[in-house]
This record gives sequence, C-alpha cells and structure tokens, in this order.
Amino acid sequence: MRIWLVKTGEPLPLTGNERLLRTGIIADVLQRRGHEVIWWTSTFDHIKRSQRTSSNCMIEIGQRYRIKMLHSPGYRNSISLSRIWDHFILGQLFKKVIVHETPPDIILCALPTIELAKTATEYGRHQGIPVILDLRDMWPDIFLEPIPRALVPLAYIALRPMFHAVEKACRNATALIGITDEFLEWGLKYACREKTDLDRVFPLAHSPKPPDPNVVEYGKAFWMKHGIGEIDNTSIILCFFGTMGHQLDMETVIEAAKRLLEIPVKIVLCGDGDSLERYRKMADGCSNLIFPGWVGAGEIRTLMSLASAGLAPYRSSPSFIRSIPNKAIEYLSAGLPIVTSLDGKLRTLIDECKCGYWYRNGDVDGLVSIVLRMYKNREELKALSVNSTRVYNERFNARKIYGQLADYLEIVANEGRRYSKRG
Repeated sequence: MRIWLVKTGEPLPLTGNERLLRTGIIADVLQRRGHEVIWWTSTFDHIKRSQRTSSNCMIEIGQRYRIKMLHSPGYRNSISLSRIWDHFILGQLFKKVIVHETPPDIILCALPTIELAKTATEYGRHQGIPVILDLRDMWPDIFLEPIPRALVPLAYIALRPMFHAVEKACRNATALIGITDEFLEWGLKYACREKTDLDRVFPLAHSPKPPDPNVVEYGKAFWMKHGIGEIDNTSIILCFFGTMGHQLDMETVIEAAKRLLEIPVKIVLCGDGDSLERYRKMADGCSNLIFPGWVGAGEIRTLMSLASAGLAPYRSSPSFIRSIPNKAIEYLSAGLPIVTSLDGKLRTLIDECKCGYWYRNGDVDGLVSIVLRMYKNREELKALSVNSTRVYNERFNARKIYGQLADYLEIVANEGRRYSKRG
C-alpha cells in the first residue's frame, strides 16, 4: 500500500537525535508493516528556525520510506505574516508537484497547515483517493484568541479566507480524526455534518523507544556541564521542553523560582523561540533557573531520568484546554508527574488519575506551594510517578495508539475508493 503523510513543523528522522512526534512515529510504524510511505513536508525547520536545504529534495529513510521536502521561504516568528506567506507558498508547491506523482492509496494529512489540508483534500476528491484529516490545532480559531473582543469581527473578516479553506478541507475529507473528542467535534462543525463510523479519536502518543546509547551518553555529559549529574534525592528538578512562545505562562515560573532560592530546586527550561531572550532577561541573577536552549532526544531522555516532575505551564486558551499537549504525554512516558497551569482536559486527567499538580495561570504562590510540597513529601511524589507510568501505558503508549491508527488506515485504504469523495 502506498501512503502519503502530509505534515510540516515536526522533527524529521535525519540524525538519530530527534524526538519524533506523531507523524514521525506513524511513518515508522507503517514502513515496518511493509507499506510504501512518503512524508511531504517543508525544507524549513520550524523548531530551529532554519532551512534544512536550499531547494526541493527527497531523502531515503528506508527502502520503503521517503521524505519529500518542498522549499518554502521560512519565518522568524510563529505569529507573523511571514509564516502565513510560508504556508501559502508551501501549499502552492505541494499542489504543483503532486500532479506528477504516482497517486497513493490513502492520504493522512494534518491540520494545520490549512493550505496543505485544503490541497490534499481537493486532490483526494478529484482522484477518488481517501483522505483522512488529522485535527491537531484549531486553526484559524486560535488566531482570534489574543485579539480584543471589540476587534474580533474585523479580524474574522480578515481571516475569512482561512475559515473558508478549513470548511472546504473538512467537507472534502473522507473522514476526520482528532486528538481529543473536542477536537473531533470542532472539525465536524466545520464539515457541517454528523459523526460517522469513520470519524475517530486517536490521542497524541509518545514512543517508548529509547534513543541510541551513544546519544544518551552525550546527554549525560551535556547535563554535567550544566551542573546536573546523578540522581540526587535531596533536591527537586523540574524540566520543560518546547518552543518558548506566547502560549506559555513562563512569567509565573520565573517569579516562583525567585522565591525558591532557599531550597535545593533547579528549574530547567529547554527550547528556543520568540520569547526566549525575554525570559532569560527576566530570570537574570536567578541561579536555580537554567536555559540550555534547544536540546535533542538524548539530552531530553537523560534529563527526564533525573527530574522530579515535568512542567507544562500553558496558558488556558480555548484551544489548549481542549487538548492534552505532547509535552505532558512525554513526561508521563518517563514516569514524571505533571506540574501544569493548563485547565481543561489536562487538569481533568491529573485530578482523575492522580498523576500531577495543577495551579492557576499567574498564581505564583500556588506554584511555589506545589514545589515545596514536592520537596517535603517524597512519598507522595513517588506515588504520583507510579500513577504517571500507569496512565501512559493505558492511554498514551505510541505502540498501542499508532498501531490502532495504522490498522484504521489499512482498513480505509483496503475498502478502497468507495470511501472517497469525488467532486
């Protein structure tokens, strides 16, 4: 079976030190099952904000697994006109090149980006190929969230082409899958239809596969340079990995760290992004805060093995409260309790499964109280860690979740084109 995966912005399996996410993991699952996999993406590395190559290129990952990168201009800021332009160019390139390709048996396309989703579903409808739209982020709804209420009607008018494109993509898709029930319901509203047997929920999941031992050894040496060595049962280490952007309430974390200088606690905030330099300036002189920048799979795995808990300091925006972010699931995979300010689905998970702590956005006292509680009550921390591992194995194990997703894709593709929509 020939399968196209369409997703930009995720790490690619190019060096062995990447932390693969949903598309990278499902690509590996499918090629191991003997399917021919083509992953369509951009030359622009969203995480590092740099170009991987200066032109379109194709990379052979395995005998049946190829990555086809299309050259888009890139951007510096996540929220910017240049990012919108980058996605527009990428969508146009994708539309241009796929007409010369051997058609696949099925397409799994992520939303976002809007342009790729619109092109993929239009192509599938025209060719009579099933297209599954994977709902990951609520674009363009999220663009309205930071806008003052009085200006929302004007912003909606400006963004109307994007809303229309999402409507078309959802209606043209053979089926919708969401990372939560709420995401699926959101997509069905855009599609203006009721749920069918093909519309499913496949949560985000994390792979338990450890990185190469050499990569792990490098990770250990890396953290030794930052003053973090073997497991120390007398101190508390909180870790975070991700893009430093507007979606985070990192200001509360930094202020809490300043109040925790009297106890042995280290807060390690890994990643790059638009807000990194501002956060570093805010934390100037705070010795228990560490900003190592972007780190790879080996450094991440090593730090999680040393940490007491994982931080998920997200702002409780309408789209985020309906999601359980990748970061939280990755912490669970390492047996780490979650410390989060995100309300909604993640808070409910923590409350029901006893696998972490919740505090309100902006509540510095609340976060300080949680860290002190962890420091003083190690037995509770151990119990939360046991629960985290259990929740991961039951709900978010990539072998289980993405094995089921692969089964689903095979069924839809093998049933053939009766599932597809022709225009």
